[in-house]
Amino acid sequence: MAKLNTAQKRRQKELKRRKKKQLQAQKQKKHSPVAPDLSGLPKLSETLLEFAGGLLDIPNASRDYIESTIGMVSMCWNIGIMEKEQGLKMRQKLTNMLRDDTMDDSQEDVESQFDAFIMARRLLYRNDPRFIVDYSVTWDYKDDLHLQIASTILPEDSRFSFDEDDLSCGLSASTQKTLTALSTPLTDEQRCIVKWIDEGYELHDIKDKPSEGAACDLWLKAWSHVKELYKDTASIDEIRPLDGLFLSNWCSDVEMYLHNAGVDNPDYFNKRIVFCREFCEHFPSSHPQTLHNMRRAEAETLFFIGQHEQGEAAFEALVNDYPDTAWGYIGWGDIYSMGTLGSVSLPTDIDRARALYRIAIERQLEDAEDAEQRLKDLERHDAPLTLDA
Repeated sequence: MAKLNTAQKRRQKELKRRKKKQLQAQKQKKHSPVAPDLSGLPKLSETLLEFAGGLLDIPNASRDYIESTIGMVSMCWNIGIMEKEQGLKMRQKLTNMLRDDTMDDSQEDVESQFDAFIMARRLLYRNDPRFIVDYSVTWDYKDDLHLQIASTILPEDSRFSFDEDDLSCGLSASTQKTLTALSTPLTDEQRCIVKWIDEGYELHDIKDKPSEGAACDLWLKAWSHVKELYKDTASIDEIRPLDGLFLSNWCSDVEMYLHNAGVDNPDYFNKRIVFCREFCEHFPSSHPQTLHNMRRAEAETLFFIGQHEQGEAAFEALVNDYPDTAWGYIGWGDIYSMGTLGSVSLPTDIDRARALYRIAIERQLEDAEDAEQRLKDLERHDAPLTLDA
């Protein structure tokens, strides 16, 4: 091979330098993401306040609560865009913070709210690539909030993948269980339950009294299958919706329509008592308000069938177990101020009714205004009539 002269050697070195620079430029271009266009996005502080929604709209909320909420919502915002492993770590950190701050049973409800925020970030704000680095909250003399956020653009390879299998990662165990259940088809028995319930609603819509009893019979048939199918479930609220139907709402309708049917046919009063008792026995961990309503319905219905002593004892037990719920006292007072219900005569004792209504008012319980309205109605009823001369 012929030797290169000095000029050729210089030329060869120059070509090598150019090629090296070209390779470096290509590599730099490959690993430098194109900056996304943020011109159409509002300030991140505005977006986050919108994102937090109702959690910040609580009347008379303290500054500490608002600042803490903004911090946790900011973490949800970031979790929703972070890749799986990092998102799981941050969610665990968020759960630990919540556990330290929450001393009662409300943690599960707050966890569910966080799940909703994370899913909203992934589905509604997925095109916003901003990642919150820091934030500051200040207050002016009017006690108005001012939020400033420092953010960065999260690189593409560090973002959430949006694979179907990963969509629920970083969510609480209960929400993941619900999402899994929602994607599971109904069983034959569940479809039968839904069919009977839907047919019952159709009968109620006819607005015909005879059909109201028939609808309740159909619903009680569905109820017998619900009891058996979910015998190992302690709360009606844990049962996933069946084709969009929430059994918790339906059970409340069953109790109400059994009352309506009982006004014309007292047999349904007896069925109402059995239904309410069975509900509390089979689903004792359901929402306290639902359990209260069922027990109140049972207590008043005992009066409707003439079992006054048992009804009195049931109301006594109800207000002992739920002393801070106004409707126990209101419902009890209604029994003594109602007079009659259809063909049923009830014990009338207006002074007793007033005393029961006043308990809710004097203790300033929630919904005490309903007790106040009943007292006013009684006063108008007792007021002497004056005729113009």
